[in-house]
Amino acid sequence: MDIMIADWGTDHWYETDGYFNQQQGPWRSVAGRSLQTSWQRPEDVPSDPVAFAHAAAAYKSMNATDPKAIWLYQGWIWRGWGSDKLPFMKGFVSAVPPKH
Repeated sequence: MDIMIADWGTDHWYETDGYFNQQQGPWRSVAGRSLQTSWQRPEDVPSDPVAFAHAAAAYKSMNATDPKAIWLYQGWIWRGWGSDKLPFMKGFVSAVPPKH
């Protein structure tokens, strides 16, 4: 990122796909994870710790180079998800500070 910023500057917006780009996402492996799908409120959905750890590491690397980093994530990976994937989505999204 340092080289990219030196060459082109920055508006502090970054896009990264992690291992979702052309790979099998971690939500496919649900062994040992809750498959409950009927939560009454958003706050009742548990946060998947694997998803949280992955997203936290990705954001930490961006933030280490640019403390004003804003992570733009392509929404197509969430397309077609059922409620059984909500813990993964919540873990992933909650790992990034609000407004980043």
